Amino acid sequence: MVKHLLTGLMVCGLLLAGCSAIDEDLDNCGKEYVLRYDLRLLTNMTTELETVLSEDADQPVAEALRDYLRPIFTDYAHDVDLAFYNVTADSALSHHEEHIMDANQTSYTIYLPVRQYMHLALANIADARNVSYSVPERSSDAELVQQKTDTVLPHNTGLFTARLPMDVQEGIDQTFFVHLYMVNSALALVVDTTDCHITNLKAVAFDMADGFLMRDSVYTFTSQPVVATDVLNVNGGHQACLATVCFPSHRPVIRYQYPASPYPAAEGNQNANEIWHMRLYATCSDGKVTENVLSFRDPLLAGNLKIFKLRMFRDGSVASSSSVGVSVTLDWKPGGTYTPSI
Repeated sequence: MVKHLLTGLMVCGLLLAGCSAIDEDLDNCGKEYVLRYDLRLLTNMTTELETVLSEDADQPVAEALRDYLRPIFTDYAHDVDLAFYNVTADSALSHHEEHIMDANQTSYTIYLPVRQYMHLALANIADARNVSYSVPERSSDAELVQQKTDTVLPHNTGLFTARLPMDVQEGIDQTFFVHLYMVNSALALVVDTTDCHITNLKAVAFDMADGFLMRDSVYTFTSQPVVATDVLNVNGGHQACLATVCFPSHRPVIRYQYPASPYPAAEGNQNANEIWHMRLYATCSDGKVTENVLSFRDPLLAGNLKIFKLRMFRDGSVASSSSVGVSVTLDWKPGGTYTPSI
């Protein structure tokens, strides 16, 4: 009896020494903590559609654009990647989990040792066709990387991320709330081709980010990607719609920090207010191609949709406006910095 009592006291003493003694390392002690996740879809999509495409003639395009963007601008997460980095150990990876969420909010109970963490969460990366992510050993290296090809296809999933400093404390029931926000965006050109006899339209975008650093919430601009657009199937009307989903553009206040775009600005608008560009190619009925270099002053922000309505003339050129500068090359010939498949 005495022997069993002494053994029990020794075990209790070891437990107390391991997790409660003053100045002891508590890294090996932990408990289960509740983390509640939700997707915060903060977007202007509905407002942009209702404001820019408000006329009756715009409704076939508006319907096609809604269908195209429905899988992107959604608060529904299919998969989530959860990484926990030890702040006091050079931000080294401490714990990692992957889950199928299939909801816009959920909770997970996760066992974590007592320490301070930087928690990084990512949703909808599993089915992304041209954005990759590998869980790094250091939080500073956590980056969404866009595929580096001659022409980048539009993103096919809405990507959401979160970063949350966590102070996991001993002996306290804690619940952590993790809000994930969208990091990509979308744009659309709506082109009125009435009486133009255009046989083909193609467009590409420039000056968009090519990656996203999750811990610092910073976009990267290193490879100057050429972003393709999709020509939407519009049922009726005389408007064509070319749309894409991509990372955001430069912001005007930080543009000088990155390499200057190699693509020319539109004539008459060559100033620092031009943030990003597109090239619109129209093939006329006589086989000649017209190139329109479009310059935009307003940044394309994360979670946002921008729609631009353009009036096309018979020679394939489009008119400029207060928001879009245009430089036109008639009878354009392939070559130069970018040669699309017309």
